[in-house]
Amino acid sequence: MPAIELIDSRIADWRIGLVDTIADNASSAGFALGSARIDPNSADLRRIGAVTAG
Repeated sequence: MPAIELIDSRIADWRIGLVDTIADNASSAGFALGSARIDPNSADLRRIGAVTAG
């Protein structure tokens, strides 16, 4: 299924190292999942589009 991770930091000014970020999942705000389920081997990732809004 399509998925996207929403990134944000709970640390002010992103003053956190990579190891710290990974250790406590400090840069994850959430995720969104699509409804269509397909075999990943059948998808041509070069042809899959996405639209984001800011």
